[in-house]
Amino acid sequence: MAISTQRGPSKPAHLPHKTTDRAPKTLPFHLHHRPNSQLKLAEMSGNKREIDLSTLPPLAAATRAATAQQRQTAIPAIIAAMQLSGDYHFAKPPQAVWDALMNPDVLAGCIPGCRGIEPDGPDRYRAVANVRVGPISGQYTATVALSDLDPPNSYTMTIQGSGNLGFANGTATVTLTPAGDGGANVHVDADTQVGGAVARVGQRMMGSVAKGMLDRFFGCLAESVR
Repeated sequence: MAISTQRGPSKPAHLPHKTTDRAPKTLPFHLHHRPNSQLKLAEMSGNKREIDLSTLPPLAAATRAATAQQRQTAIPAIIAAMQLSGDYHFAKPPQAVWDALMNPDVLAGCIPGCRGIEPDGPDRYRAVANVRVGPISGQYTATVALSDLDPPNSYTMTIQGSGNLGFANGTATVTLTPAGDGGANVHVDADTQVGGAVARVGQRMMGSVAKGMLDRFFGCLAESVR
């Protein structure tokens, strides 16, 4: 029996690799044109990725930075800045008024909405107060620091408060001068900043409420030193 040694058609030893100019659809745009760019993932959690912007091409980095800035400023912070002043007359001389202003118990009884005040260091107090501004109300915890004390003539009061409705910071200068009738005149200049939900009611209402609280406080103080 004859055995055939004929083989089938020979196959090429090597087929040339088929090339294409199309980039994979899954690659980001900037990697199509910058094959040597390196994309570093600082952190991966689910589908959220944090990108090191320094490794991106300039255009991609600028785009991502602008997008992040837009997200941060989508809801702008609301801050109301106010300047307040007031003049008040006391029947007692400056020293008696000064002593009342330095007494935490007297202050707690006269600060509108105050729930308590206690010493928190030399010439420093911590207070808790409920505040209502128009249709909203909230509780604030504040630190009150006294400086530039010149008894019984003047001092500076710095307040830093925060609560569930935002923050309230301010600085006030209180000046006491003798009155012609033997009493004392008190002048107050204050700069305040209020931020958060409470500032949404508007600067005009905020100013009216703050001036009302100032008047109530010194009205109460005048009654306490008679």
